[in-house]
Formats: sequence, structure tokens, C-alpha cells
Amino acid sequence: MIPENSSVCFGKCAEKLALHTNHAEWGYLFESEKCLCEVLELKANLGQRTRSMYQRGDRDGLQELIPVYQETVKRVRRFCLAFEKQWMMENKPYGFEVQDIRIGGLIQRLEHCADRLNQFVNGKISNIPELEEQLLDPFGKGEADMPENFCVNIWRDIVSVNNVG
Repeated sequence: MIPENSSVCFGKCAEKLALHTNHAEWGYLFESEKCLCEVLELKANLGQRTRSMYQRGDRDGLQELIPVYQETVKRVRRFCLAFEKQWMMENKPYGFEVQDIRIGGLIQRLEHCADRLNQFVNGKISNIPELEEQLLDPFGKGEADMPENFCVNIWRDIVSVNNVG
């Protein structure tokens, strides 16, 4: 579980990194990391906040989260531009299409979540089934038939360069 104060921590990190974005040689690195922290300032506990409000039946709170999702999308787009600049300075362009897929998928997911919340708070749908599911421990703890160290969450195998499998 992400600590509730993570937003404050990421925000402070973004402020500190911003002080160095004009550095002649390394400013682009500080810029991409600053942009990432700005994303995480909103996104780190956004899912937890959404689930908690939904489970409490707090429609007003969920309504207030929709602009947070939209702002997160804007920040992810800014991060993508900064990260692309960093990538092109440090790497060949080959392989950035994987980042396009990953970051584009994140943007699409955030937009979809905002849309689902909007449908719910405006009464177009009566519930959000994906927020009603019980969360399972990602390591299988608590499940009688799961090995203790079981974990299948390998994003690099889902979307990656030259993954032949």
C-alpha cells in the first residue's frame, strides 16, 4: 500500500529537481525526473483513493477525482515529451516505440478510469464492478493453494522489445 503522504513527497522532489532543470549539461535529466515526480504526485495513491471513495459511496469525492485523473494525463504527456528528449540524447531512437506503448497505455487507462467514474457519478451506470472486486495479494499470501513466493506481474514480457517467447 502506498503511504498517503506520498503525494507530498513526490511534490517536494519535483520542486527540488526543478531547481536543476536549467543546468547546461544535465538539465534534461532533471527535467524528465521532475516530470515523473509530478506525475507520481497525483498518481501514486490515486487508485487507492478512488477505491476507498467508491467503497464508502462517496460520489462527491469521486466527482472531485475526475479532474485529478485529467490532470494526471496532462502530466504524463509532459513526462513523455521530457523522457523522449532524454532517450534521444542517450540512446538511438530504436526502442522508444516500447515507451510509446507503455506510456500511451497509461494515458488510455487514466482516461478510461475518469470516464468510468464520470458515468458512475452521473448515474449512467449503477456500479463499477472493477472497484467491487476484492484485492488479492500480488504474492499469493493468504491463498491456500498459492505458493508463498508466487508472483506473475511481468510487464516487460507483455510489452517489450524483441520478446520472443
